[in-house]
Amino acid sequence: MALLQRILHIFAPPRSAPAAAAPVRDADADRAPPPDFERELTATLAPVAAGCGLILIRNTGDIAWFNQPSHDWFGLSDSRDIGRNITHLIRDHGFLDCLRRGDYGRIITLKRAVSGISLGLYILPCGRSHQLIVAHDFSHLHRLEDSSREIISNLSHELRSPLTVIKGYLDVLAKVYSQDGQGGQGDIQQAIDNMLGQCNRMQQMVENVLLLGRLETHVLDESELEVTDIARLVAGLVEDMRRIYPGRRIETDICTHRMRCVPAEMYSVFSNLLSNALNYSDDDSVVELRWRPCAEGACFDVIDQGVGIEPRHIPHLTERFYRVDKTRSGATGGTGLGLAIVDQTLRRYDAELKVSSEVGKGSVFSCVFPAKNIYQPPP
Repeated sequence: MALLQRILHIFAPPRSAPAAAAPVRDADADRAPPPDFERELTATLAPVAAGCGLILIRNTGDIAWFNQPSHDWFGLSDSRDIGRNITHLIRDHGFLDCLRRGDYGRIITLKRAVSGISLGLYILPCGRSHQLIVAHDFSHLHRLEDSSREIISNLSHELRSPLTVIKGYLDVLAKVYSQDGQGGQGDIQQAIDNMLGQCNRMQQMVENVLLLGRLETHVLDESELEVTDIARLVAGLVEDMRRIYPGRRIETDICTHRMRCVPAEMYSVFSNLLSNALNYSDDDSVVELRWRPCAEGACFDVIDQGVGIEPRHIPHLTERFYRVDKTRSGATGGTGLGLAIVDQTLRRYDAELKVSSEVGKGSVFSCVFPAKNIYQPPP
């Protein structure tokens, strides 16, 4: 806020001046701001924006001024780029959308081929006639994230083999003791069953960690997307779940809209949400699935009549290994990664997971998909 106030102080036109007055010169002199203008801008922003890239643009999108980091990161040149439209320099759709809508403060991540660094960009208003693009170098953070992902991925791969061996021996022991038929073996059988259950859970956790890594690093290609009949996908999901949860009531209300997606990924998202709803609600309650049009495009809702979630937990639900009820999560065999996988998968489609809940009454988990992903058959 302090940064924004200082910028507004510099660029806000005097009250007596017409709204169209601009703080840069016209004609040849407009290739750079007046010296006092640049000095005041730099002096004001330096304490709070040291090391940031700054690009000043007019409301028309033309570049009026930039500092040294922006010169280095974007390959800008005074003689070539002053007066050039910013859309010729930054073509990222997310950034251009923010610029068009005046979505100030939203951070867009951009990887620059020229400098090979990862930048976080956001836009600030500057009075009535200008905007300031602020760039931060996120490369170090991204390298740390990449390193962490690599360590986790390697560790998960290394755990696969010993877990497979352990599970194999436990399976053999379980069969031996179950076929023995001798008394006094109940405690041993119970111990083996418990170990086998934990081993299966660890295997599932390893697979989920590896899946998360793939979702984070693999960029969706258009060739992978299929026009998917959501009604058919949900029908198959419900049939599968009824085998796992016999006797449970699952109701559906599905519109005819189809979606461009990877069917296996959508099945994974919907099954994660449905299995959570079934696990955290009573056996005689109803779980409802809805696929419906909405203002954004289309929405898939999972509605349960379960235990509900306290408001303080909702912002953290998609964090890895976050558990609202650790005791119950352990009893249901959860790994604490299901909603993280849901969230990461939805991000690949520019979709969003929304959660509303009331303790003791139930929850609604909604996957909101933008219109670009939706295919509506002609009437």
